[in-house]
Amino acid sequence: MTILPEHFKQHLITCHGQAEAEEWMERLPAILASCAQSWQLTIYVPDLRKVLAPRLDQLSEELAMDRARIRGWGLAQCMLSAWWHIEDGYQKPPCGVLACAEILSDMK
Repeated sequence: MTILPEHFKQHLITCHGQAEAEEWMERLPAILASCAQSWQLTIYVPDLRKVLAPRLDQLSEELAMDRARIRGWGLAQCMLSAWWHIEDGYQKPPCGVLACAEILSDMK
């Protein structure tokens, strides 16, 4: 069973009308279920440190940008995400985002 946030349902109705929104609401759980394994592979990384360093190198090379600048941008995005989490009233800290920020701050 997939539970969708009420504001998402309202967004579908506002943007697409009641009939199309209802059609999407019926189809969406099956779509999400079919993507579950791929999604988990995308968001679950056992050792983030092993993934971030090569990604920084790749971005730096392909964009011809300073690696430290890209790392700083990533760190800033992590902190922004953490603040949004707090602003939205969540009671638990955003551990994944903070872990990523800590790894980025330790990188050279």
